[in-house]
Amino acid sequence: MTLEEKRNYMVQLEWDFFQQVQNEGGRADCQNTPHTFYIMRKSQFDAWPETLINCYLNDLKKAKAEGRNPVMEKYAWMMKDTAPQQFKNICHLLPAVPEENQSIINQILQIQLTWMEEYKAAYPKVSSGNRAVKKEQAAAGNASFETYLWGELCTYSHQTLSVYLDYIKELAAAGKNLVLLTMEYTVEKYGCRNLEEAEAWKRR
Repeated sequence: MTLEEKRNYMVQLEWDFFQQVQNEGGRADCQNTPHTFYIMRKSQFDAWPETLINCYLNDLKKAKAEGRNPVMEKYAWMMKDTAPQQFKNICHLLPAVPEENQSIINQILQIQLTWMEEYKAAYPKVSSGNRAVKKEQAAAGNASFETYLWGELCTYSHQTLSVYLDYIKELAAAGKNLVLLTMEYTVEKYGCRNLEEAEAWKRR
């Protein structure tokens, strides 16, 4: 497959997993919006290099072969912050996250949280609809950017996490910001040339 085909295939795999997620109150509205799902996930993958794409694609394929649902696991991990009592009842069902993985996850979070704050400061109008950055800033029951990313990273393999950390360290060393790169792809898919144009449009 080409790199573009791999990215699209990952979105399709995730969408299939997402459709199998069962919520207490029935299907969530976002499970009925494939176009929005595609934009959000594809924009994330568009900002990733092929080495990271290959690793995460392998994670998704392996999970499917094992009968696991990494998207469901992501939302379950997020419940540690958003619904701690319910999380206590299901945490034993989740695959354990090795200590070495937790260390990498913490390093990734530290960098990504800084980047998200930079993005929100630079583009307050565009980012106004985004999640709270840190979990202590989120309203009860709502997932912050920190909680969402942490939940997702908990589903990644050690190899994927290692490649991810190397990549964002490379970006940081080059003065680049992965959140900004991802959001550039996002606003382009909504018809804007760049974040500056999107910010100006939001200010009207």
